[in-house]
Amino acid sequence: MCQPGAGAGAAGIVLDAIPYGMASNALDNAKSKGVPIVIADQYPPSGTANTSQVSYVPGVVDQPSQIAWWLIAESKGKANAIISEETDSPSAEAYVQNALPIFRQYCSGCSIQVKQITATETNPQLQAAVSSYLQADPGAQYYYTEFEDSLQPTMTGIQQAGKSASIAVATATGTVNSLGCSRTARA
Repeated sequence: MCQPGAGAGAAGIVLDAIPYGMASNALDNAKSKGVPIVIADQYPPSGTANTSQVSYVPGVVDQPSQIAWWLIAESKGKANAIISEETDSPSAEAYVQNALPIFRQYCSGCSIQVKQITATETNPQLQAAVSSYLQADPGAQYYYTEFEDSLQPTMTGIQQAGKSASIAVATATGTVNSLGCSRTARA
């Protein structure tokens, strides 16, 4: 069994965008051994205060809000958009929900639909869901998928729906590996 930090004699554990609950047993074990934990890019659960044992660093939690501003500007206030909200993390849900008032206040001509997805969906399941969402809303012009781990199946779902030429796609995160970048060793 994997014991992050505690079993490895680590000085601390840093999680990036991983809710405590996804690894609570291992993290509780590390915490019991005095290993401090930093959780980045997540909102702390309600009523949780940072301690010397567990600290939350919200990080870049407003990415969907930034996408909202882009959609409003790009569409000149007339976006017909589908937003895929990842429901595996309370923070991921909050990111999207925090962006919705921007549309309500500044884009009365926008039509925004939020559709739930999960990270546990297989690529074929996610592809089918995206295709179905687009077929149900043939006028959609924009598709925002919250994290780049769902970008490839989203793109395939858009192709399956026959919308490749008519949909602008946005995502708020990316990793070096997913973007096709690599480090080159230099002699």
